[in-house]
Amino acid sequence: MSLLAKLMSPRLSNGIFNCGFLSTEAGTIARAVADVLITVVGKGGMDNFLNFTMLPTLVIVFATIVFTWFGYFSLY
Repeated sequence: MSLLAKLMSPRLSNGIFNCGFLSTEAGTIARAVADVLITVVGKGGMDNFLNFTMLPTLVIVFATIVFTWFGYFSLY
């Protein structure tokens, strides 16, 4: 994040909701969601813990690919 803050345009780093702040908050929210998912999956027991933690990750990866695909082609 430090490197990103040095490379981004000064126009994007003005104001309260600047790029660095928003990326930090997005990372914090992602860590909190991951902690909640691990806690929920852990309630089911340790037998299939690894399998159940990879399923939400797989869904998130596919959703990200789909949203990136649509977002990329909407730029034209």
